[in-house]
Order: sequence, then C-alpha cells, then structure tokens
Amino acid sequence: MKKILVILVMLSFGLSLLGSVYAQEQKFAYVDILKVFNEYQKTEKYDKKLQEDKASKTKDREKSVQEIKKLQEKLSIVSKEEKEKTQKDLEDKIKSLQQFENQATMELSKEYNNMMEEILKEINKAIKDYAEKNNISFVFKDAAMAYINPSLDITDKIIKILNAVK
Repeated sequence: MKKILVILVMLSFGLSLLGSVYAQEQKFAYVDILKVFNEYQKTEKYDKKLQEDKASKTKDREKSVQEIKKLQEKLSIVSKEEKEKTQKDLEDKIKSLQQFENQATMELSKEYNNMMEEILKEINKAIKDYAEKNNISFVFKDAAMAYINPSLDITDKIIKILNAVK
C-alpha cells in the first residue's frame, strides 16, 4: 500500500511539472532551406564567381590541349632525331595537362565547398537569430515534413533578412 501511495504522489508531481512545461507557449516555424539558398543574393554572387573561375581554368586547359595537338602533328613530320625529343615533350605536356586538370578540379571543389559552408552558416545564423528574437521554440526544415501549415512559414522573412545584409 505504501508503494502505491508513493507512486501516486510521484505521478501527480510529475504530471503537475509536465503541465507547467506545456503551459508555456511553444512556437513553431519552418523554413524552406532550398528556397532560401536559391534566393539568397550571395549564392548567386558566389555561383557567378565559380563560373568565372571555371571558365578561366577551361581556357588554360584549352591552351594546353592546343599545344598537345601541335606536338602530335609535329611528331608525324619530324625527322627520327627530333622524334624522340618531340615524343618526350608530348608526354610531358600530357602529364602536365593531367596534373593541371586534377589540381583545377580540386581547387574548384574546395572553393565550392567553402562557399557552400559559408552560405549555410549565414542561413542558419539568420534562422537562429530570427527564432530567438521572435521567441520561436522550434524551427523545422520543410524537406522532411508531411504537412506544414503555411502560416508557420518564415522562409521569405529569412530571405529578406539575409538579402538586407550587405
């Protein structure tokens, strides 16, 4: 009997504590991260810079490809004495081109990853700051949600905040 009384007292204490936690208003919101990312002006700026860097590397690559083609053409018309030297030059150019392509790919990938990381940090900070300022307890990303009440969408507000910062 004593055990039942102790359990009932603990249960009622737990329920009262639980009730006080739920008595506080919990505010929820959600964000369409993909939309924020795509409409953030910095994303477009970084995307443009990446395209320029890629175009520059492609231009450098094409120069090397043209040099290789000239050496290949030269190889078919040179004398036997020059053939070995030309073949060696050709192999060196091909090896150099492969190294350049690997390096360029790594650099562009690293640059892309750094930009993505920076942008996502800024987006998450803007969401956090907005949530704290507006007493929002939970902000969900919409990708895993089955249904979302449109009134809880703060996506456009976050985009506006991010694009206002210069």
